[in-house]
This record gives sequence, C-alpha cells and structure tokens, in this order.
Amino acid sequence: MSATAAAALLAIDQALKALALTVQYEYRCVADTVMCFGLAANARSGFGLIAADSVWFVFLIPPVLVGVCVLVLRTSDPPWSYYAVTLLATGTSSNWLDRLRLGFVVDYVGPRLPTTNLADWCVAAGIALLVYARLRHPRAPRA
Repeated sequence: MSATAAAALLAIDQALKALALTVQYEYRCVADTVMCFGLAANARSGFGLIAADSVWFVFLIPPVLVGVCVLVLRTSDPPWSYYAVTLLATGTSSNWLDRLRLGFVVDYVGPRLPTTNLADWCVAAGIALLVYARLRHPRAPRA
C-alpha cells in the first residue's frame, strides 16, 4: 500500500467526518439496510471499550503508534507487514486528528453496526493482516 493510498484513505475518512459534523442528523439508513450514516461523538477508544477522554491520551497516541509500527516492521516479513502498518497508521492518525482538533472521534456509521468510521476499519484491517501474516509466515525462534 502506497503513501498515496494511505493519504487517500485518510482524506476520505476526514471528509466523511466533516460531512457528519455539518449535517448532524440522526442516523439514516440506506434502503433500510444495515448501513446507516449519522453523527456520533465518541470520547472513548478501542471501539468504545476504553475510556480515553483525558488530555494525556492525545499525547500518548503518537509514541505508541510509532513504537508499534517499528516493532511490527522489525519482527514481521514484508509485504503484509507494510500493508498492516500503513492501515494501522492511517486509521490511528485519522482518529488522533479528531481527538486533537475536537476532543473526540467522529463516528458516522451505525447504529445497526457498531458505531464506527473508516479509520476504525483501517485499524481492524491492519490487525487482521498482522494476524494473517503471522499465521502464514511464522518466524523461526532466535537461538
């Protein structure tokens, strides 16, 4: 995955978040399907599982992200690790920008699905790729 693709994903997610902030309506579903669009201000992290409403959380995200990316790239085999790190960095960066700018993450897909956004999907896909890469290419133990 190239830097251009990562920038495009980040731009699309930020554009959808800006639209959700502008429209600010209750969720509207497309043809009564599971895909609904609306606005939710999420002050939590980890898909809503972790309380992250304090200022320190904004300053903790960048060094943790860099550490995880370096660890993954040093211990995983390409090309899957590159794709995974790109997706993780893109999703985390987009949600981090929201926290820095607004104090919360803008979620816009839900409510029939867990309330989420494209950045969350990037993070989940990155984690899935890391698991796939580890299962497909297990590293030999060091002596």
